[in-house]
This record gives sequence, structure tokens and C-alpha cells, in this order.
Amino acid sequence: MDLRELAKAARGKLHLLTSEEQELLLMELEELEIREDKERCRNSYIAFVKKMWPGFIPGRHHDIVAKAFEDVINGKIKRLIINMPPRHAILTSMKVPTLSGMKTMADLEVGDLVFGPDGQPVKVVGKSEVFKDRVLYQVTTDDGASITVDGEHLWTVRLNRKRNVYRDYTTEQLWRRQNGEVLRTKRSSQAEFVKGKTQKNPRLPMLPA
Repeated sequence: MDLRELAKAARGKLHLLTSEEQELLLMELEELEIREDKERCRNSYIAFVKKMWPGFIPGRHHDIVAKAFEDVINGKIKRLIINMPPRHAILTSMKVPTLSGMKTMADLEVGDLVFGPDGQPVKVVGKSEVFKDRVLYQVTTDDGASITVDGEHLWTVRLNRKRNVYRDYTTEQLWRRQNGEVLRTKRSSQAEFVKGKTQKNPRLPMLPA
């Protein structure tokens, strides 16, 4: 019998006890609940986070990160590196396809279903604050599509038509390249601007049909 069942059974028989016995039993149940809560937080990182921040809304990536932390604590893995993509701004007026039709970023709500990179619907689990005073850039891909986004937004694109290599660049870098500067990637994967001829617009990866 777990704690909830035990507490329910005990409270159902409180009328059979004296007031002193009732008070003692309730104190013991509260203490037992506290101990069980502590044990749950020790064994589950997500449970600990929810306890400390009751308004926290976990996503799938949180579960993956939490499992990795627990594996470190339990000695299953010795080294751990976690890379999280940065959050960058896009226009609040930008329209996003959802299962309920097109919605602007401003109108999206927690619980809406939008489409992920694989074309499958995923649930919106949270919204960030609206960023202000950001420098925005308009970039254009080789199919003529344009978008205006934050200067530090990352894009995975192919710049060299002779090499099928995709790398990450910021919106600002692509905007500067679009406006006449030549962008080159070193062997160290660092990007730099050099003199040369203007190249064609970047190409985004092909999505599976």
C-alpha cells in the first residue's frame, strides 16, 4: 500500500480515534509524506525541479537532460556534455502553421500543436517574453523565400554548391554575405569574411517528403 492509499485508509477511520490519537496520526502521516517527497526528489531530477519551481512545464528535452544527470549521479556515465541551442527572436507577426490553421507568433498559446522539423505535430509547452530593441535582418534563400529574424539566429545552410556540406551561420553573417561580403569557413569551423566575388544565396537542407 503506497502513501496515498495509506493516508486515505487512515483518514477514513479518524472518527474511531480520540482527538489526541487523531492529531498524532495526522502528524505521522505528514512526516511520512515529507520523507517520501524528499526520497522522490533525490531519485528524480524532474521531481526535484517541480518541487522547487511548481510552475515549471517540462518538455521532452528536459526529460532527456534529467535522465543524463541521473545517470551521472548513479555512475552509469562518467562524462557529460550538454549543448542547448540558444533562443533567438523572430517577428511576432510571423505566421506559423498549426493544426488549427495559421497563427502568428504573438497568438501562439501553450497547448497549440505546431509542426516540427520532421513534419510531425509537436505541442507548445511554453512561451518566452517578447524581446525588444533587437537588430533584425532579412535573409533570402536560393528559392527566393525571405524571412526577417534576429541577428544571432542560427541557420544550417550550404554555401558551396560544389560541396554538399551544411554548417551553422548567424542571420547577421548571412545578411552581410547577401549584401556583397564573402563568407568563408576555416578548417576550425570558424567563419570569416574575405575579399572575393559575391556567391549565390545559401541553401537550406532538404526535408524528407
